[in-house]
Amino acid sequence: SHPHALPIYHLYNLLNQVCLQKPCVAITNYLLLLDVRSHAEYSESHIITAKHSSKDGSSFVIPPDSDIETKKHIVVYDNRTQGLDTKGTSLGLQCAEYLWRKGSKNVVKVVKGGYEDFSARYPFLRTQKLMWTPKELNSVRTYPLEVIPGYLYIGTVKHAQDPTIHKHLKVKAHLNVTKNTDLRFSEGNQ
Repeated sequence: SHPHALPIYHLYNLLNQVCLQKPCVAITNYLLLLDVRSHAEYSESHIITAKHSSKDGSSFVIPPDSDIETKKHIVVYDNRTQGLDTKGTSLGLQCAEYLWRKGSKNVVKVVKGGYEDFSARYPFLRTQKLMWTPKELNSVRTYPLEVIPGYLYIGTVKHAQDPTIHKHLKVKAHLNVTKNTDLRFSEGNQ
């Protein structure tokens, strides 16, 4: 199957999924996120948990621990791929096709808008960190999932109580949908 374009908020949601009360990115076969920009751009800043892949002639150098055959989600991004009709010029699409030919069992997705659009919308998910230990992956801060891009999120009480998340997502209001009354967000306690 050919690559699919992935809207940036879908990647945001993949990075923030929680499985059994820990970030899904901590699960070995959950996500392979590849940055195919130049090594200098990758070193300067990249999306959390991303690994670097560079082009070598007509093939790509994929990190040895990538295990593309077992990954549930494989996502590739370059600087700015806009759609699937830019195959000749898009490194992201070229890498996605390469990964499919090399044995990916699932569709390889390319981030629409690339790093530029993703990092402009979610600057708090950028990093310079190159290696992640299992302990660090288990403690990655997750954010509420985005239901309507830039407008409506669904999250936990912990998300609702985190002022950093409020600031990053520009949260202006909460809607509590539980059986219990949460007085922390009642009038006068905001």
